[in-house]
Amino acid sequence: MTRFVVLFLMVVALLAQPWAPAVAQNAKRGDKSKTEKALPLFPLATREDPSIRLSSRDQRSIQKILDLSQGEADDQAKAQAMGEELLANAKVTGYTRAFVSRVMADIRLEQDDVQGAIDHLQAALDADAMSNDQHYQTMLMLAQTLINEDRAEEGLKVFDRLIDETKTDNPDYLIIKANALYQVERYTEALELTKRLVAASPEPKPSWQRLLVAMYAQTEQPLEAAKVLQELIAADPTDKALRTNLAGMYQEAGDNEAAVAVLNEMRAKGLLTTDRDYRALYSLYANIEGHDADVIATINEGLQNGILEENLQAYTVLAQSYYFSDRIPEAIAAYKKAAEIATDGAPTLNLARIFASEGRYAEAKATANEALAKGLSTPGHAWVLLGQVEHNLGNRAATATAMKEAAKYPETKANAEEWLRKNKVR
Repeated sequence: MTRFVVLFLMVVALLAQPWAPAVAQNAKRGDKSKTEKALPLFPLATREDPSIRLSSRDQRSIQKILDLSQGEADDQAKAQAMGEELLANAKVTGYTRAFVSRVMADIRLEQDDVQGAIDHLQAALDADAMSNDQHYQTMLMLAQTLINEDRAEEGLKVFDRLIDETKTDNPDYLIIKANALYQVERYTEALELTKRLVAASPEPKPSWQRLLVAMYAQTEQPLEAAKVLQELIAADPTDKALRTNLAGMYQEAGDNEAAVAVLNEMRAKGLLTTDRDYRALYSLYANIEGHDADVIATINEGLQNGILEENLQAYTVLAQSYYFSDRIPEAIAAYKKAAEIATDGAPTLNLARIFASEGRYAEAKATANEALAKGLSTPGHAWVLLGQVEHNLGNRAATATAMKEAAKYPETKANAEEWLRKNKVR
């Protein structure tokens, strides 16, 4: 991926589900409750929905633990103590054990004891005594918890069991599976499932579309990702990250012109607000032939606005663009700025080359020596330049000396030795 692309990684949030003990099923209800029955969350479940009967004592215990668990820290501690005491009693079985285990899981999650929560969720499922809605909500919670803990393979096994037993096609559930598939790098499966969910929804959630962008990017389909990003931008024109990613996707697809158009639209809207934003735009321009003037304008605008950092990269690219635009005085000024910032002599050597090409040999000689003094990764090039300068100055002995120095370095050894042979210098 390009350095401009920031993938949207979807963090799965635990779905908020209605949660209540079966006490409510046995308690007396008003006339309205008798005539209205909530639709099951998993109507196609193959598991037989158990008939739940609780003693008044069990009902009171469960309700008290549930009420305390939803209170402040002190109340939660009391609920935990009561719940753990109940679960320690081997005689507590069936629905009571299942439901209390489920409540204990919630408390452990509040305490960031994820493994403890997982253990309690599994215990609630193993008891196999809750209603279908509660049982499969618990299974869903276990799958999500495992996925969120980077245990996506385990989470997928639980999720596949959920789908197998319930035949659910609820997109809010299936998108979790898609995210888990993405985490375990089963990108093709993840992409196909997410595409199906997005296509089937009249108003797909932005989080689903963002996940789809990440999947297209991961499977090297940047133009498909761009289409989804355009839809997201249409819904939220102020989201800068979406536009940045759109530019990145176009660049990934090799369409630098389209990427530039996106960034320039951001520029017009005042959305280029960081050094990175301006670097993205001028770097794109620098890679498109014939846009030196745009590079110059972008860098200068960023510098003048105090957004673009005055660093080596900016001044080097600016100097190169000035040079290729035949604006030599400006190129020299930019290289001097770059040389002031640089920790080695590379920009200083480029400045010496400009002086030499302009016939300013004395300045070229002094600047090349300055570059050598500052340090170069390939000093042979500076010695070759000095040899050329001394030759133009008519200094044969100094030319030979410079070429002998150039012959000491691998980057210029062959050419320097050839010159020495042709000129019969030993």
